[in-house]
Amino acid sequence: MVPLTITGATATTGALDFNLAPVNGTIDLLTGFTPDPNVTEVTAGGPVNINESPDVGDACWGYATAEPTLRLNYTAGSTFPLYIYALAAADDDLVLVVNNPDGTWFCDDDSAGSLNPLVTFDAPVTGQYDIWVGTYSDIGGVPATLYISEVNAGPGEEANAGNALNWDLDPLFGRNDALPGGFGTEVVDVQAGGTVSPMDLGDGCVGYVTAAPSYRIYYEGNAPLTFAVAANGADTTLIVADPEGVWFCSDDANGTFDPEIVFDPAYTGQYDIWVGTFASDGTTVAATLTITEGEAVAALNWDLEPTHGAADFGVGVGQEPLTIAVDAGGDIDAFAALPEQACNGFVTTQPSYRINYLSSGRSLTFAVTADADTTLVIADPAGTWFCNDDFDGANPVITFDAPTDGPFDVWVGTYSGPGQVVPATLTITEGGEATNPPVQTTQLDWALDPVAGTGTLAAGFTPDPFTVEVTAGGDVDAYEGTGEDACWGAVTVGPTYRLNYTGTAPLGFLVQSDLDTVLVISDPDGNWVCADDEGGDFNPAIFFETPAAGQYDIWVGTFNGEIGPATLTITATDLVLPVEPIPSPLPIPTEPTGPAAAIDPAATPGFGEATINAGFSPDPTTVDITAGGTIDAATVDGACNGYITAEPTYRLTYAAASWPLILSAVSEADLTIVVRAPDGTFLCNDDTNGANPAVRIEQPAAGAYEIWVGTYAPGPTQAGTLFISEITAGP
Repeated sequence: MVPLTITGATATTGALDFNLAPVNGTIDLLTGFTPDPNVTEVTAGGPVNINESPDVGDACWGYATAEPTLRLNYTAGSTFPLYIYALAAADDDLVLVVNNPDGTWFCDDDSAGSLNPLVTFDAPVTGQYDIWVGTYSDIGGVPATLYISEVNAGPGEEANAGNALNWDLDPLFGRNDALPGGFGTEVVDVQAGGTVSPMDLGDGCVGYVTAAPSYRIYYEGNAPLTFAVAANGADTTLIVADPEGVWFCSDDANGTFDPEIVFDPAYTGQYDIWVGTFASDGTTVAATLTITEGEAVAALNWDLEPTHGAADFGVGVGQEPLTIAVDAGGDIDAFAALPEQACNGFVTTQPSYRINYLSSGRSLTFAVTADADTTLVIADPAGTWFCNDDFDGANPVITFDAPTDGPFDVWVGTYSGPGQVVPATLTITEGGEATNPPVQTTQLDWALDPVAGTGTLAAGFTPDPFTVEVTAGGDVDAYEGTGEDACWGAVTVGPTYRLNYTGTAPLGFLVQSDLDTVLVISDPDGNWVCADDEGGDFNPAIFFETPAAGQYDIWVGTFNGEIGPATLTITATDLVLPVEPIPSPLPIPTEPTGPAAAIDPAATPGFGEATINAGFSPDPTTVDITAGGTIDAATVDGACNGYITAEPTYRLTYAAASWPLILSAVSEADLTIVVRAPDGTFLCNDDTNGANPAVRIEQPAAGAYEIWVGTYAPGPTQAGTLFISEITAGP
């Protein structure tokens, strides 16, 4: 409930008007009235945008009639509060606006639980109360019931009573009031913890949170919805109140200290989210809340029984070394399950093996040997994750120099592909000369064996094209690994594939994948050649018109660090994708060049300008634009990517309030965005929503915002849409 003190209001066209006759008449109630509650069947909603009604205030939302829904002449006493609330006949989202006897406006959305509003007067005064029952969306009139009571605070108030968590309070770290079905993933930085215990919500609710929610969403879909928290090793908890006002709690999910709650299916409505810490001394910890639509990412779970058993190990056991035959591999992508640890390979949900360790004061080493490329994931007794891929050739090794007592859960995986299971040997030893694997080098190493093998081709080879199925991506920055400015993305240390080539005929390499892939090649002379989107549809391609004979080491990576399947194609004739032709010959990529910072913020924008106020409608406001240009955005600011025009794409003059300002762009192409704020500061973004950019300004200043929408790669301009919003990024 938000009180807005506006007295002596005068109605205008398209505004709520308490001077008009109410749609459902007038009722007179004296304190202590019976029956309690007083009930009136009404039709909610109407043509007036409440937010644009000049006297009501920016904090009020929804649609209603200009006339009050009902007028109450109330004679107050000194004992009872006054509750006014509305319930929808169906699953419609209602809002409530009340103008009290002294002319103050009160608004509410969901305080009566689910999608129903409630306005409470703790010390009501005698006089005229004009009441509007509206709908949150412009959906026309819907059946509803209006309640007036001195003893019943409505179903939502009763559900939210008895504990200190209060969904009536504004969330501390923001909200998204229009999260559409198909949104993918929403990531929010929060502070976990507080001083409020939620134990009265149920036995499974533990930890400490704030009274106000950490975050709030209004979800408009029905797919599975997963709420998950990660906090760099801190033990966090999670509480979610669903659209029906039902509480859900989580502490340690999937064998980690990170909580997770899955709604399958989820329903349209408001979700209030609290992120807490298991223990509390009044401090908070930085955490990341991730909201994902669709099936939850499968995770590793140390609570499950290990596939190949468990054993005591250490002091007094006399089993050294301990050797276990295991099946390496599984269906779970370790990188997706443990993205912060950048683990490689595919494993099972349950551990491969477990030791219950009693320390002897010596180092503890886990090593895997196999004929295949294997990986290793270990959770130590403190619940900390450790990963390794290639320490001894393609065999992983992890050493703990000062291991503590307790369970060590071990997963043995395979590097290449889900579902592949190979025999392997896990060896566990104490002491010895093994050391912790060195920090992963950032230098790409063509001396290592290629992950997907080696091939030999001569000019005129058949079949042409020659294709290899590979896994794209890795945990090494291609720029750091090569030292070349034109190289981008994430790759493995060793090559993905190696080609020994004889002949002088033109030689082309291209990659196809559903991911945004990159290509890095070391030619026979040791030169680095890189590509990103030259093959069309985010597929890279490199063409050598007069190739040297010799060894070509090839890395197939991904632009944003994902790992997934891809097809490497090698041809000695031309570069033709099965779906879309690629120009041939394609020059070797070089460092892009462009005019030095030749933008003109004062120039007339190419696609217009507008002046808007906070709380504008429609939200989002969209503008059809053409993205791209010839100016390298990096010359404007080193943090900017892409190619833009000299003149702004669009100019927005914004009258700021307390809302965030979100500027984003969408296209079938890979776009970038550059924003010049009123103070002259440049804000840039490349890929926030897939290949679509977004700039979010939490506390925007009033003034002119010049906006440039560019394309990531130089070349022809691309059709796109600019989105201006205070609640969401993109469609």
